[in-house]
This record gives sequence, structure tokens and C-alpha cells, in this order.
Amino acid sequence: MLRIYQFLLGTSLFIIAGLASFNSCTPIPQGQGMRSGGSQHPTMDTSMNWTDLDHAQRIEFMKQVVLPKMRAEFTAFDPERFAKVNCMTCHGDGSKNGTFKMPNPQLPKLPRDAEGFQKLMAAKPKIFQFMSNTVKPEMAALLHQPGFDPKTGVGFGCHSCHETE
Repeated sequence: MLRIYQFLLGTSLFIIAGLASFNSCTPIPQGQGMRSGGSQHPTMDTSMNWTDLDHAQRIEFMKQVVLPKMRAEFTAFDPERFAKVNCMTCHGDGSKNGTFKMPNPQLPKLPRDAEGFQKLMAAKPKIFQFMSNTVKPEMAALLHQPGFDPKTGVGFGCHSCHETE
């Protein structure tokens, strides 16, 4: 069962990656809760929990912490396919209108049952492993959130980004 949920996350991020051809981000306003890094650009307090950040802080956190790390992960996984990873890769039009809505309704919908995920896992094993073993745990750690637990229904998982069919 855990492998199915890991697969769900992997598949969701595989689908997110399909949006990698987008290339713009909304300008990011400065938020509160930043620490000065001694440069003209503030640096985020990366110890802050995602749920404790306001909208402006979340945008800045994504820009300074999450995007650079995940861009590196995706590019290392497939440099050609993920040559351009930016806000629109995951947030689509939400990065244009400033909502950054997640789950993103523009991303492909994921199956709602184990059978659907088994089929998806069999069809895309390489990206599934990457999403399950790299993206899911890295995103959960960056956001200071637990990984999705199917017993409690709580944590960062596939449906944090993707809607269900």
C-alpha cells in the first residue's frame, strides 16, 4: 500500500514535469520573517514550518529554497527534459495570477484507486522511482512536513500537487 502512495506522488510529479516548458514566474514580493543574509537579497529562515508562513513568506520560501533544490533534482534526473524548471512547472496559471493554487487543477488528474496506480507504476517505472525516492521525501523535508501516511491521510504526497480523477 505504501508503494502505491509513493507511486502516486511519483506519478504526480512526472505529470508536473510535463509543464516544464513554461518559462515565467510572477515577481515575488518580499515577505516577513526573512533574515538578512548580509546581501541586498534577504535569505529565508529555512527552519520555519510551511504551515506557519503567510502567503508572501511562502512565495519567497519557494523561490529561495524549494525551487533551486527541486530544479537541481529534476535537472540531474533528466537534463534534457527538465532543462527549464520554474514556478509554472508545478503551479501553472497560479504562478501568473499569484494564487499558486495546489493541488493544481491544470496538472493531470491521478487515479483514485490502487489498480489505476499499479497500471501507472508499470507504465512509468523510472519516473515513478524518482518521484517516490527523491521528490516526495525531499519536498516533505523542505516544507517541514511528514510524508503522506495512508493510515491517517496526513502529510505531503501525490495529491498535494495533483487532483484525483
